Amino acid sequence: MSNVIVTFKPYEPPPIPELPAGEFGTNPKDMLGVKKVPISYVPPSSIIYEGLAFAEGGFKYDPFNWRANKVIGSIYTAATFRHMLKYIDGEYCDQKTGVPHLGNAKACIGVLIDGHETGNLVDDRPPPGRAAQLLEDFEPIIAHLSQMAEKWRAQVGAAKAAKTEAAFDDIPF
Repeated sequence: MSNVIVTFKPYEPPPIPELPAGEFGTNPKDMLGVKKVPISYVPPSSIIYEGLAFAEGGFKYDPFNWRANKVIGSIYTAATFRHMLKYIDGEYCDQKTGVPHLGNAKACIGVLIDGHETGNLVDDRPPPGRAAQLLEDFEPIIAHLSQMAEKWRAQVGAAKAAKTEAAFDDIPF
């Protein structure tokens, strides 16, 4: 297997454009506003989905219940994954409530973020593991598999056409 070198370039946001003098943007508030977090970049539909999920939670458990009680990280992490798995598996909305799973997942993450920022999060994650390093380590294997995929697909296609079984004798393990 060949060594693959991946270079990482950190994300650099585009520069804030210079505003022409005497036109839009000369208001002092505008000059301060362009230096703030660009909330307007967040898609409104995303905020609406999350708001719908928070409405469901507010009706069930009272609004802002996660501020009145400690937030156990593993509970919200697991709920996020359950909603994502249902979405990935083809279910768009919760069958009982009609709330989109993506909104519920965002709400769970929102509670985790808020718990972290307010000091109300019980961080019960396990000790750090090797996930980040493994993801990086396996990138060359994924690249190799991707290169092999075309050959394998051709072998499967030929086997289907001949109504036989494909043999993969070139797998190096």
